[in-house]
Amino acid sequence: MRTSGSRIFLSLLLAAVIAVSASAKPKKLFDCSGQLAKAVEKYNKKKYYDVTNILAEVLTQCPGHNAYDSMLYYQAKSLLALKKNDEAKTEFDRIVQTYPSSPFYEESYYLVGYTMFLSSHSIELDQTSTKEAQARLKDFVELFPRSPFADSARAYIDKADAKFAEKEFENARFYERIEQYEAAIVYYKVVIDEYPQSKFVPLALLGTAEDLEKTNRASEAASVLEELLHQTKDDAILKKAQLLKSKLPAK
Repeated sequence: MRTSGSRIFLSLLLAAVIAVSASAKPKKLFDCSGQLAKAVEKYNKKKYYDVTNILAEVLTQCPGHNAYDSMLYYQAKSLLALKKNDEAKTEFDRIVQTYPSSPFYEESYYLVGYTMFLSSHSIELDQTSTKEAQARLKDFVELFPRSPFADSARAYIDKADAKFAEKEFENARFYERIEQYEAAIVYYKVVIDEYPQSKFVPLALLGTAEDLEKTNRASEAASVLEELLHQTKDDAILKKAQLLKSKLPAK
């Protein structure tokens, strides 16, 4: 009887398992390609927030997919459009580090430097982040000198230099405010020597001449003023330079 009862129990259990299995719907596979296509459609309609929501799941569900670089690219471009520069930089860098044969590699390499520049500190703060961005952009230009993105990279390299020049110029102004004129002269010299194309050079020359006059170095001030008078056509600066020159003792 026990044997017969056990068989009946097992038969019932097996029947129940078969019934549950038959009624259970097969798990639907995640449609990586379909979801990517949906994201690209949203991207083309400039619905960037929707793109990021779709691709956040796609990137999780589809590791190793043959279009994974495309997924990263559209995610990064959408983040960039949403001004989430640090997050965009991370995704662009994943393409650069992982997919050197990707059709998005060259643009992504440029956009890493570009997003780094966008996230860099203002001149009131330390400029390490700006220097890192500029270095990345210089690397890009060296690797891809004829790239359609090369001119833009060069422009941002110049913008970084402009920030550095302004930073040094403001440092000089700070030391003038606390009457440390020798220190101010040092910072003005950095502007003049290292950033000769900067718009701050004429002002740096004028500031140098003024500080040299204040520290009783009239002959040096006169030489700097001569250089300034030959370099700038700015009427306001020329007027100040001529006035300062008239105050200097005759040679």
